[in-house]
Amino acid sequence: MKKYPKTDFSAGLTSEQVAQRVEKGEVNTAAAPLTKTIRQILSANLFTLFNAVNLIVFALVLTTGRYINTLFMGVIISNTLIGIIQEIKAKNIIDKLSIISALHIVVLRDGKEQKIPIDQIVLDDICILSAGDQVSADGDVVTSNNLETDESLLTGESEPVLKDAGDKVLSGSFVLSGRGVVRITGVGNESYAQQITSEAKRHKRARSEILETLNKIIKTLTFFIVPVGILLFLSQYFRSHISWQDAVVATSAGIIGMIPEGLIVLTSIGFAAGMIKLARRKTIVQDLAGIEVLAHVNILCLDKTGTLTEGTLEVSNVMSFEGTDPQFVSQVISAIVAASEDKNSTSLALAEYFKQSSDWAALKIVPFSSSRKWSGAQFEGQGSFVIGAPEFVFKDSFSEVKSKANEFAAQGYRVMALAESSEPFSPEGLPKGMKPLALILLSDRIRAEAKATLEFFADNDVEIKVISGDNPVTVSHIARQLSLKNAERFIDATTLPDEGEALSKAAAYYTVFGRVTPKQKRQLIAALKSQDNIVAMVGDGVNDVLALREADCGIAMASGSDAARGISQIVLLDSNFISLPGVVMEGRQVINNIERVACLYLTKTIFSVLLSVFFIITGLIYPLVPFHITLIGVVTIGVPSFFLTLEQNKKRVEPGFLKKIIVTSLPGGIAVALNIILLQILQKPMSIEPSQLRLISVLLTTAICFQVLIRLIRPFNINRVLLLLSMIILFITALIAVPGKMLQLPDPSFNSLLMFAILGVLSYPLMAILTRIFASFYRRGQ
Repeated sequence: MKKYPKTDFSAGLTSEQVAQRVEKGEVNTAAAPLTKTIRQILSANLFTLFNAVNLIVFALVLTTGRYINTLFMGVIISNTLIGIIQEIKAKNIIDKLSIISALHIVVLRDGKEQKIPIDQIVLDDICILSAGDQVSADGDVVTSNNLETDESLLTGESEPVLKDAGDKVLSGSFVLSGRGVVRITGVGNESYAQQITSEAKRHKRARSEILETLNKIIKTLTFFIVPVGILLFLSQYFRSHISWQDAVVATSAGIIGMIPEGLIVLTSIGFAAGMIKLARRKTIVQDLAGIEVLAHVNILCLDKTGTLTEGTLEVSNVMSFEGTDPQFVSQVISAIVAASEDKNSTSLALAEYFKQSSDWAALKIVPFSSSRKWSGAQFEGQGSFVIGAPEFVFKDSFSEVKSKANEFAAQGYRVMALAESSEPFSPEGLPKGMKPLALILLSDRIRAEAKATLEFFADNDVEIKVISGDNPVTVSHIARQLSLKNAERFIDATTLPDEGEALSKAAAYYTVFGRVTPKQKRQLIAALKSQDNIVAMVGDGVNDVLALREADCGIAMASGSDAARGISQIVLLDSNFISLPGVVMEGRQVINNIERVACLYLTKTIFSVLLSVFFIITGLIYPLVPFHITLIGVVTIGVPSFFLTLEQNKKRVEPGFLKKIIVTSLPGGIAVALNIILLQILQKPMSIEPSQLRLISVLLTTAICFQVLIRLIRPFNINRVLLLLSMIILFITALIAVPGKMLQLPDPSFNSLLMFAILGVLSYPLMAILTRIFASFYRRGQ
């Protein structure tokens, strides 16, 4: 990049200098979009292996002149169009909302501070970084006021790194505490800017069991369909001695049956519909798999502030210790507030209460850190003063102060201690010779909707863990007010071990964890995950980032830090805890319904595979044609699955997607194959004509597929009954309305109806036996 004259740090770049750099491409590369482009959506839906196979089969069937057997392409085209429309609709909604949650940064331009999107940063920009900001481009520190960054996304080390003037900061890190001015030295391809969000996700991206499973199915069928199709054609043409036209039609039926063409589309529709519904709830899904993970969640971890409470603190009282002048306490806190650049809820509450003007000259300022849990300042001629959590300010000394603080904490207050020392701050942190001056009592309003939300999760098998930096007694008191189950089980995280079985047991037993550091939050999440739990974490602050990254699903408040939003799979734009039940239920609905309809599609795939292998080996004539497969698929799979995908479904999703859909699909698939094989065996002894054999095969296959559908939609309700009856009527109407020659089916004889009735009745206990056998195998596997 071109070297420019040094930027005026007091004024930043001018508008002309910014335009010059933009014109030369020296601008920060935009973060990867949350959604696919229109071109990617079209490509993903149109250019698929199954579409290519269907087109080839379509062309081959056309050459036979049996045009009714090409109707399967109508289903393919409809599915593809629906998938494209739904994905584009979801894209448009998410793109509009993503503007609201886009990452921003404060820069100095034309002598004024401006807040701009991160993709508008240019080379030599002067950026002002504060606690909670994510570093969006490489830069050199110009000035530092105790600027501490977390570079764990880059180095893997979670310890804070103190930055002085002249030090470098890298994009992908974020500011833990303090404030600093940075000159940008690397943008675009010369920095980590393209990895602002993806770098974090690369360490931990939500795993989609459904998408992984579907990819496995596709890969397996890829290696199976083509050779089986060729062998089936050769067997039909050379061994069955039928015309090449009949051989093509029979082979096409086998291939079409093996392709679960609607399953992929309906999965896309399910996810897209879920994204649209969540967007209407002002929730952005930044990682598609986040919807799926939410459906599996059985433990939800959250902070007290901003979730159970509104996050706006107010000073309720100031308790000065004996011998301390209350006026002096007010003067000290006013001076600290005036000198500090902290903008957290505690400092804002103190600033609102202590408004006395101060002319004290600050020699050193120590900003608040979630790791230290205190802040402080040293004033010329006055000494050093510290405000923070009593147990962190005094540690092993002044047990009477901590005892008094615990009494107030048990009443629901957040308690801060004010202490003084004549000594300066030590390199290790606190000054020596600390003496207590006062306790400051702050209160936080409980959210009106918090109790109902916690009750919802309790009723839906989701356990709540409150992980807070506040006093555990205070947090437990608030949790008990909200009737949180086991709220009395609380612990001070300073007494927890760092790892091992003891930490795992504590994580499982306790409900409320207080005085938790950012590192401990991550350790607790990891301990819960190690016990086969699916864990979601709700957070908004920079102190939550490590835990959000560790959780199976990170959920951030839009009002929180850029770092928290950037690393989470889901962002709540209204920053409201009450939105979470809807988010979880939407995830369950999407996944449960996809799991259910997948069984319908795989039933068809299984019996088509088994029958293709059987007719290849025996050389007998394949009894079905593409139109039969299309008709059966529409009435027993396609239309029902579309409606089932949109049904309400609140059941918690259990892991093991592949096993469950295979176990559910195998009984129906095997039952169809066994019945048609049995028909082939009985054809000669029962003197069944080939055309009647085809009719019985169609009726039996449809009847068994309806049995599979019935098992999946139980228990019945009015909508499901109407859906089932409508599909049966549609099937019968098609048999009556479509000419027999086009259907390639004869009028039924008495013998064929009798055979269908006998085998149809027997198929019911056969399905029940197969279902019980495979369910037993599944339970053993579990």
